[in-house]
Amino acid sequence: MDTNRLIVPNVLCVSIVTREVTSHGTADIGRNLSVCLKETIQDPRLSRIPYAEIISHCGGTQTVTSAILESIDPAVRALEGKEITTRQLDEIFLTQSRERNCWPKNSGYLNFVKDDRDEKYWRPYVGQSENPLLRIKQHKNIINLACDTLHYYVIWKGDGHRWANFIRLWTLILPEGMDESIHIVFNNKYPRNGDGSCISIASPENPGNMVWPYE
Repeated sequence: MDTNRLIVPNVLCVSIVTREVTSHGTADIGRNLSVCLKETIQDPRLSRIPYAEIISHCGGTQTVTSAILESIDPAVRALEGKEITTRQLDEIFLTQSRERNCWPKNSGYLNFVKDDRDEKYWRPYVGQSENPLLRIKQHKNIINLACDTLHYYVIWKGDGHRWANFIRLWTLILPEGMDESIHIVFNNKYPRNGDGSCISIASPENPGNMVWPYE
């Protein structure tokens, strides 16, 4: 590896020890998520994106919260209230690897780093992608070539003793009618141009164009 390319992060690389990591119950997560949704949709910086209208049209924050929680993989939900260990994460990996399609579209994933010198060590990185299989392949390619970001640097710092693992956290499958509701809200708020094409919006936070395509 070309160490001349290395940019050492100026933040502490924190390892996670299993005794400090416990999954919270779904009830707590549901309440927190519901509150987060309510606070987020009131943020004036998001006024150009109709999150509030979409959530309202889809039945409100409780309905959307329930849909999000139902998207969590059952094996991950089974960790509720338990101390999380690398062994549990490995078991989830093995279970998911036997599935015919373990990486459906619109999924979230946990990329956790392990160290063969310490079975209690693991470091998480959470991501999501419309095409998670492609995204994970990109992660693996970057791991072999780069160490100029914190996550990849942590792996490089292990000097061959650390490696990345991936498990699916959730797959978003919208309840019947919710996808249609989203399109209705967008079509009402951002109508088509006269030629039927999508419109673009510029915002102070994003000087470039935000393009809303319509199928």
